Amino acid sequence: MCYCVYLGADADLSIVASDDEEPVFSVQPLAASDVAVVPNFTKKNIYHLGSWQGCSYGFANDIDFEDAELVAKNASSVNALLSFIDSALSQEEKVELYTCWAGNQWQPPKERRSASLDAIQYCGFELEEDIFLIFTRP
Repeated sequence: MCYCVYLGADADLSIVASDDEEPVFSVQPLAASDVAVVPNFTKKNIYHLGSWQGCSYGFANDIDFEDAELVAKNASSVNALLSFIDSALSQEEKVELYTCWAGNQWQPPKERRSASLDAIQYCGFELEEDIFLIFTRP
């Protein structure tokens, strides 16, 4: 099963194709299998975010920290994700992020939280399952 991360924004955000040779980060419009996630958002545009693994699992910090290559790949994906959120926040006040497992997109989040991109960049990024984050511009 794949992990999914979605970002909602009112602005039209850039689509980012995954590089097949060196995947790090991608932004795609919702596929038909993802549309069940729409009711969880208040924003008009919702995007599926992919990591170096293709799915969103490469954003998670549930990795073997002894494997330097794996740590570096995850860090690259997380940095690209945070940069993308920062770019989206330059276009609007708030963006929304939702995490879930594939097949569970229809479920409402367990918790909704406000999040500061500055705090995440300072304290570290942790991707929790079934959490809905509202990022606001600093």
